[in-house]
Amino acid sequence: MTNLKYHYSSFSIKTIPNDVLISILSYLADSNNYPFAKSDTNVLDYFTVELYKSNIPATLTASYLQILTTKTLADKYAAVKASQAIAGSSIIVGIDDTSTLAVGLSVVGEGIPNDSYIQSIRDKNSLKLNANATITGSPSLTISTRGWNIDYADLNLLLTQINFGSI
Repeated sequence: MTNLKYHYSSFSIKTIPNDVLISILSYLADSNNYPFAKSDTNVLDYFTVELYKSNIPATLTASYLQILTTKTLADKYAAVKASQAIAGSSIIVGIDDTSTLAVGLSVVGEGIPNDSYIQSIRDKNSLKLNANATITGSPSLTISTRGWNIDYADLNLLLTQINFGSI
């Protein structure tokens, strides 16, 4: 289980034809509030949550924003990657590109134990799991945010700062 905290950096409100777009620039941090960064560049890994006024429920709640943010994250990090695994090793190689992956993402595939996740990204073509592969072969890995436990307390603060009803 990967424990993370949601934070928003800024928001913007833009009038577009027949609607209003609200963009919330956000990032995740670990349980010590250390920001989530891309492993290859160590640059803060921001993501944008977009809301259209026409889609916002009459009573905007933190739970609605949480669902939207969770979907945004799932879309951002979901991937299927070809790889090479060796039984007894936690090192997975032969991945075409790890730049879109992040430490803590869930990994599922043939020969990959349940509850496996990315422990570290070694370079642009390999990573280390928290568990050893059980087979030698070329599993297709499904990578996702499954198992992430995200603290969304910052969403309540955001709701007090943006008066969505007046938009």
